[in-house]
Amino acid sequence: MILQYHLHGAFKKMYGQSPTNFRKSNTKIIFFPKIEFDLAIKGKSELKYRIVEKEEQIFYGKTTGIIADTDKKAIQNLYQTLKKDGTIDFMVNNKKGKECYYGIYEPIYEKGMYTQKGKYYVLSKTPREDFVEVKLPKAKWACFSVPNKRQKNIVKIGKQIYNNWLPDSHYYLTEVYLEWEIYYEDYCEICITVE
Repeated sequence: MILQYHLHGAFKKMYGQSPTNFRKSNTKIIFFPKIEFDLAIKGKSELKYRIVEKEEQIFYGKTTGIIADTDKKAIQNLYQTLKKDGTIDFMVNNKKGKECYYGIYEPIYEKGMYTQKGKYYVLSKTPREDFVEVKLPKAKWACFSVPNKRQKNIVKIGKQIYNNWLPDSHYYLTEVYLEWEIYYEDYCEICITVE
């Protein structure tokens, strides 16, 4: 009974009337849920990069053909096929310089905008009868170091480039943009065309 008395008193103090009168008045109550704070401090790993300017370059290799830009499976299948049939070994054994081979994603650009499709290539600087030829235009490239060649790390660094580095840098993507992966013996670089 004492508790009920205290609750009635608290209610009257809060709403200016007794619970019985409040029910009769059909007044609406505004409820404010308790405020919760979720403080999370997330560190961003350091991105090592260099800016390089390259003249037009010619590469030779194989392609997925046109794929959706989210089709990572097609890219994995291309690499697996090229490893099985000895094409990657050919590229590594005939490399010209310290780069073993290259991966290039070329988005399809139509009517002044990018589509959600493109072509992915695995390339080298050595021609072969069954290879397609790809010309990379003269461009300025921002090249980011990936400490190994694992796909999950390449994807992770790629996200950091676009989500963190690019918005905070004084660079922006060129109108006709390319993404270039350079594979070395035990690491790789992700390069994007910038201005």
